[in-house]
Amino acid sequence: MPSSRAHVRLRLSLSRASALTALLTLFTARAPAGELSIGWNRSTDSRAAGYRVYVGSQPGVYARVMDAGAETMLALKDLPDEHTSYVIVKAYDRKGRESGAVSDELASLPRPRIESIDPPSIRPGATELIAIGGANIDPSALVRSRDARLTVRAATPDGPGRLILEVEAADGSGGEMRPEDAVGHGGEIRPGGEILMAAGSFIVINPGRKADQYFHNHPEALDADGNRRIDEQDVRIVRGAFGSSRGGPNYSFAADLDGDGTVDGHDLARILAGTSAMRESIPRAR
Repeated sequence: MPSSRAHVRLRLSLSRASALTALLTLFTARAPAGELSIGWNRSTDSRAAGYRVYVGSQPGVYARVMDAGAETMLALKDLPDEHTSYVIVKAYDRKGRESGAVSDELASLPRPRIESIDPPSIRPGATELIAIGGANIDPSALVRSRDARLTVRAATPDGPGRLILEVEAADGSGGEMRPEDAVGHGGEIRPGGEILMAAGSFIVINPGRKADQYFHNHPEALDADGNRRIDEQDVRIVRGAFGSSRGGPNYSFAADLDGDGTVDGHDLARILAGTSAMRESIPRAR
């Protein structure tokens, strides 16, 4: 199942459907269960006064309609966990008349949610298998660490809503590891020196188109090789998959940074900008 603002290329034309080139995207925010935040670019048509968002449980069939007004983002709530929702956006004019053109349909699970980690701690310097479980976790999801001391080397599906992570913990030889070095919940050091992990220690990245705000909130998503650095190795991964498309040879989900199904100039420009901005380890989100 496919599956989460700034400006990507989306134009909603109120006159000619053929003029539409739309890309509906996700960005993440702290959200309860069954919620998905979406964003889109403002229409280039001067007659556009607002937007309606259509949501359904089947492609092309939409049971819910929400008026976003003139905003270009909306939080979708009360979505069923573990089910793909299908979303489109239409622009309307000051008389409420909708454009014949619509955005591309977005197919997405709700925001992934980590609810369990087993075992909940890891010894400094160790590499261990850690099971995470929860809701809306795609089997092909990438997982990145938000704790500067932990590196996720691999993620393997282990049944619905469950992944087995190969996690490497820093040995602490570079200095004392402090609880405040961790991101989100968890990260405390247990008696005996073990690092306690929790949902905030990791980010699950499902397949799906992602907006600029996603990368602002989660710079870890630019780390194509998962080594907690945005560097030339990440650039090489994107260049190596350049021109490939989902389902084709040489395609890499990790290289398809914006999740649009093609590794192209947008992905390359994003990773080059990332390496320029982040020469050190990925900054911790607060």
